[in-house]
Amino acid sequence: MKRGGLFALIVLGVLLVGGAGYAGFRSTTPQVEAAVPAPATVTVERGDVQQTVTAPGKLIGVREIALSFGTGGALTRLDVRPGDTVTKGQILAALDTTDLQLQVAQAEQAYLIQQAAYSSTVQADPAAINSARAALASANTAYQAARQNLSLKDDQMRVDCAGLEDAKNFMLAARDAYNAVANDWKAKAYPIKQELELIYKNATNAYELAVARCNLATSKLNEGELRAAAAQVAQAKENLEKLLSPRAETVLRASAELEQARLTLEQKRAQLAQAVIIAPFTGTVLEVKARTGESVAAHASVIVLSDTSAVEAETSVVEEDWPLVQTGQTVELFFDANPAEAVTGRVSRRVPQRLSGDRPLYPIYIALDTVPANIVPGMTVDASIVIDQRSGVLRLPRALVRTRSDNSALVKVWTGEQIVERTITVGLRGDLYVEIIDGLSEGEQVVGE
Repeated sequence: MKRGGLFALIVLGVLLVGGAGYAGFRSTTPQVEAAVPAPATVTVERGDVQQTVTAPGKLIGVREIALSFGTGGALTRLDVRPGDTVTKGQILAALDTTDLQLQVAQAEQAYLIQQAAYSSTVQADPAAINSARAALASANTAYQAARQNLSLKDDQMRVDCAGLEDAKNFMLAARDAYNAVANDWKAKAYPIKQELELIYKNATNAYELAVARCNLATSKLNEGELRAAAAQVAQAKENLEKLLSPRAETVLRASAELEQARLTLEQKRAQLAQAVIIAPFTGTVLEVKARTGESVAAHASVIVLSDTSAVEAETSVVEEDWPLVQTGQTVELFFDANPAEAVTGRVSRRVPQRLSGDRPLYPIYIALDTVPANIVPGMTVDASIVIDQRSGVLRLPRALVRTRSDNSALVKVWTGEQIVERTITVGLRGDLYVEIIDGLSEGEQVVGE
C-alpha cells in the first residue's frame, strides 16, 4: 500500500466518527415524528482508482567511470580529492611527460623526412632530373664513339700495329749480334759486348712496348666495348625514367613508409595526450587511488568519478507481482532521505532472473523523471508501480466493499429516510478504492460498517 493510503484511511475514520456524532446529535434533538436515525455514511464520488505493486530498493549511479592514464609514468600532478566537484574538461591529474615529448619531437622529424622522400619520389627534384639527363647524354656520346671505333677497327689496328713487325725484326737482329759475342770468350773483355747487350735490351723493350700498344688497340676495338657503352646508356635511361615516371611499386613503397611515419607520430601524440586525465563530464570524485610521486601503470584506475544526478532505482518485486510489472508503467517513488518529496518515474527494465536469498524476488529498474536535491546513489527508495488505473470514475473506499468472485458486492445505502440494501458491480479493485461500475450514482450515501 502507498503512503497516501494511510491518509485515506484516516479520512474514512473521520467520516465514520463524524457520522456517528451526527446521528447522536439528531437522536437528542426533539422530533416532531419518529424517524430512523441517520447512520455514518461515505459519499459515492468520482476520482482515481489505482492498483499498485510495492518495489523497495536503492538508487544506483548510471554514469560512473574509473579514470586512468593511457600510458605509464610518474604521477607529478593530482588536483582532486574524494568529494571534490569537478567540471567537464578540467585537468584532474598528469604524469611526467619529458620522455614522451622527446619521442613526439623525434617522430615529427621522421615524418618530415618521409614526406620529403615521398615528394621526391612522386615528383623528382629538377636538379636531379637535369643531372640524369646529362648522364644519359654522356653515355650516348660514349656509345657513339664506341660504334665509330668498332667500324674503324681494321684501319686503327693497322696504325697501332704498324711498327710491331719492324720492332720484332730489329729485336731479333740485336739478339743475334749480342749472342755472337756473348759466347766468344775473347770478345767478353771488349767494350763491344756491353754495347751490343745494351742495344739488345733496348730493342727488346721497344718490341714489348709495340706488342702492348697493338694489344691495347685490339682489345678496345671489339664488341665488348660497344656492349658496355650500350649498358651504360640503358642504365642512364632507366635512372631518368625513374625520376620522370616512377614505378607504381616505388610510389607504393614510398607511400607506405610515409603512412607508417604518420601512424608512429599519431601514436606518440596520443601517448602524450593520455598522460593527462581530464574530466569527461561534470561530477563528483568518489575515490582517488594514487599519490603524487608514485609510478602509475597504464590503464590502472586512478580516479573514480560519478555524476550523482544520473541515477536510477534498482528495486525488486515478489514472485507473484513480477508478471504484473511491464516496461513503461508509471511509478511513484519515495525517499527516506527526503520523505516530504515524491517523484514519478517509469519502469525501464525488468530482469527475468531471481535474486539470491530466501525470498523469491526479481529485479526491476526504474528511470526517474526528476532527481530531487540531495538524493544520491546508494540511498534507499520505495517505489509504487501503477499496474492499473482508472481516472474520473465512481469509487468507494475498498474497506467498505466486500467484493465477491463475480465482481458483485452488497452495500447499504442511506436514502435520507431509511437504509436499503443494494447489489452493485465492481470494476478495478485498487489499493485504497474500488471502481463502481453499476448500482450506485454519484453523491449517494453508503453506510459505513
